[in-house]
Amino acid sequence: MNADPTNPLLSSIKRALSQTLPGEAAHLRMAPDPLAAPQPERTAPAKDSAVLMLLYPTPNGLGVLLTERSQNVAHHKGQVSLPGGRKEPGDKSLWHTALREAWEETGVAPRAVECLGSLSPIYIAGSHFCVQPFVGSTCLRGVWRPHPPEVAALLEMPLAQLVDDGIKRTAEWPWTNGVRRVPYYALDGRIIWGATAMILSEFEVLLRGIGAEKSA
Repeated sequence: MNADPTNPLLSSIKRALSQTLPGEAAHLRMAPDPLAAPQPERTAPAKDSAVLMLLYPTPNGLGVLLTERSQNVAHHKGQVSLPGGRKEPGDKSLWHTALREAWEETGVAPRAVECLGSLSPIYIAGSHFCVQPFVGSTCLRGVWRPHPPEVAALLEMPLAQLVDDGIKRTAEWPWTNGVRRVPYYALDGRIIWGATAMILSEFEVLLRGIGAEKSA
């Protein structure tokens, strides 16, 4: 069952996603500084992938489903991310990729998800993926389960937290070429950084643009 289409916030989000998106400027708000420069030259097309930002009702308003990646995956071990992955030959579109991956990782049934729209794609140099984020909604909650080989835990981020500046932090981390300033979202003792934080940042800017910080 899809999320209530009469929910005014969902309706506003869907409408905002159909208009000009915040894009790169919003990504950069939560990007490690400095960005890897110069960016490595792409000698081959990036690998297509997609992630699903799933919105669903919680006792505290709408929430976003996140995953904590296991230590068994090839890339980004142990990091907090959105459900998603690489496009497979059998996927009809990147939207179908996002649904399939979310089903495999969390048990969210594709038929229960309504597509509200998409955010701006983002390139991840470290893994050479071009990630297309989609925003979907569902009325279901609490019937999901993590897929142990890929996902260690499922996490919930209320939209009220996403638009709360109090969960934003900055740290200096040692890097291959020195030290980098890394902004992140702090969620229940976990760190959300990198591409996931940049995607969430664009959605945060979009929410603020429709005044959602007052109703989330």
